[in-house]
Amino acid sequence: MSMVSSSIGFPNLEKLSLLFPSNLLEIILRSNFPWHQLTSFTIGGSDGSDLFENLPLLFNTLHLSTRLVNLQIQFGEFFPESEPLRRWENDPIKLPFLQNLKVDWDRQFPMINHLISASNLRSLDAGELSLSNFYFVVRQCPRLVELISAIKTRIPDLVSSEPSYIVLPCLKRLDLSFNDEWSPSSFPTLLTLPGLDSLDIFILGAGSFPLDLVFDLINRSNARLSRIHGRVNRHTSLEPAESVLSLLTALEGASHVDLTNVTFPQTVLDLIAAGSLLPHLESLRFGASTLEQGLSMIESRLRYEESCGGVKLKRSVGFITHSPTENRANGAHRIDMARRELTRRYGVQCDFDYVD
Repeated sequence: MSMVSSSIGFPNLEKLSLLFPSNLLEIILRSNFPWHQLTSFTIGGSDGSDLFENLPLLFNTLHLSTRLVNLQIQFGEFFPESEPLRRWENDPIKLPFLQNLKVDWDRQFPMINHLISASNLRSLDAGELSLSNFYFVVRQCPRLVELISAIKTRIPDLVSSEPSYIVLPCLKRLDLSFNDEWSPSSFPTLLTLPGLDSLDIFILGAGSFPLDLVFDLINRSNARLSRIHGRVNRHTSLEPAESVLSLLTALEGASHVDLTNVTFPQTVLDLIAAGSLLPHLESLRFGASTLEQGLSMIESRLRYEESCGGVKLKRSVGFITHSPTENRANGAHRIDMARRELTRRYGVQCDFDYVD
């Protein structure tokens, strides 16, 4: 347990972190602590069952913690089913000042549903949710600035979602991951995010990166991103030129573009090299079919920027996705030579790697 306090009697207690076995958790939750003074509260156990056994006490404690601004609940590796929580459905927790919430628990929708009765949330890390439950939660959080969630297909829907668009005008950062059973139907196509600045999309399974769905999100939102990080865990094929071009065109103002394992067609590489795409680039991670294509694009882009009066690109990593294994020994030597030369001439950190 860690506490921040100015005296033994805790008259000014504002921050509290409890990470205990269940027997100690029960003692603390039953104590006469000044819960109403807390502005920051972290609670959990090494085994999630510790906390689950004390849910009635936890709910009572949260009812008393009306000044909370930051709340984190950690259930560890124990994944209780939702049904036992339904006894509290008619007793929502009101936390009017809560702005930052993280619930580290698989299938934790009922817990979020209770804590989210405060609509002032600015940051929400919702953990793993089904798509329908995800929609239900974010509809209740119109002031979110940061949203993190893992959308999973095997988690049951506990609510039905309205088939209408959800506008989150203040949201600046969206971080979504999808499990091994990823399919385009898992993507939250109802979101409209006009203030979106930073986007993270991580696909854990095999398949292509959802270029068209991400483009639709940006285009529908009329958002001007400064940063995108997209990754598919296992690469499968060369991406369609039209889809890559559309997405990169929508990222005109982005300075940091990371599309790991997304292979750019030659036509797109040529446009980046000429400065026609991504004019404000400072860092780039991309895929190319061959080392020659990747190196040629970076070298040409740097020459173009130098001719315009100054090099903006500071960092580049290329992933070679379709190179025969027997060419890699020679490729490694050439990569080392190019890295040294580009650093010497332009001050750029540049590297390439092979993807199996």
